Amino acid sequence: PSSFVGLDLAKEEKLRLHKLQANYGWWMPARYSMEKNMYSNVRRLGGLPSSFVGLETMTGDINNLQWEDYMNDPNMSERLQPPIHSIMEYQVMGEDVASSRKF
Repeated sequence: PSSFVGLDLAKEEKLRLHKLQANYGWWMPARYSMEKNMYSNVRRLGGLPSSFVGLETMTGDINNLQWEDYMNDPNMSERLQPPIHSIMEYQVMGEDVASSRKF
């Protein structure tokens, strides 16, 4: 069933691009695709989760409340998140610096 949802989303996206091209010309789907790519690559510093508000606003998904928005939210987890400095060291060094230290 989840594969059908993906196909429906792909069809909706293709239809949206076709409508944009019919109404505004060839440049509008190209601009839409470039902006979508730009907004999907925006990240926050370190291990902070990205909310992708710009992408959701552009695609119109910000108005839709999905079960993923409130169920299994990692910010509401009972587990502690690793310190942000450890996450940054891991991203920069490429290895788990905290576990390699000898105390």
